[in-house]
Amino acid sequence: MTNWTYASGRLEARNQAGALLLVIPAAPMWAPLADLFNANQCLSRLLLAGFGFGDNPA
Repeated sequence: MTNWTYASGRLEARNQAGALLLVIPAAPMWAPLADLFNANQCLSRLLLAGFGFGDNPA
């Protein structure tokens, strides 16, 4: 993993944690947020796989 992917991954995790903390009082928002974070994670994995950082490189 390069420094760029490591740094961006840490920044992304910190931003997601901060957003989750802000939305904790709004319980009905949890489901859409979970879907958003899941989609974001899937897109990130696809993007990284495209650059050769995937779990199973072709």
